[in-house]
Amino acid sequence: MQIQKERVGSGEARNFEFTTWLCSGNYFHYTKITGPVGLRDRIELYKLILGLNASDSCYCILDNSGDHENSLSFDDMNVLDKMLVDAGIKKFFGVTVTIDFAYKTLVKLARTNATLHGLDTELYATNSHQEAEDLLCSQFG
Repeated sequence: MQIQKERVGSGEARNFEFTTWLCSGNYFHYTKITGPVGLRDRIELYKLILGLNASDSCYCILDNSGDHENSLSFDDMNVLDKMLVDAGIKKFFGVTVTIDFAYKTLVKLARTNATLHGLDTELYATNSHQEAEDLLCSQFG
């Protein structure tokens, strides 16, 4: 399923490339990991994409199909969730494309943590770009 979209912006943060689209009145961020990432890298990325996200909803696909090191601790999740809340985000929808089967466990922890921060959150992990797009498209009707 294809969705109509208008490109809003794009850029790079350390070991990330991203493009932001406006889709059905919602902002969608497609981000590709290009090298190992940790909290500092994510903070830089979040600042950039939240600067383009003129809505209280944030929709993302994080593409780590290149299987780069992708460290994310519970404390990291708290920092990032606080950034979302401080930016006025109320709903966060994210799909990570990864070949790391264990990442699904991390997604469950991240979903629970985001909910504790008051975010309406749906998070998924898949090894399929098509499934990630289908999940995203289901949000836009």
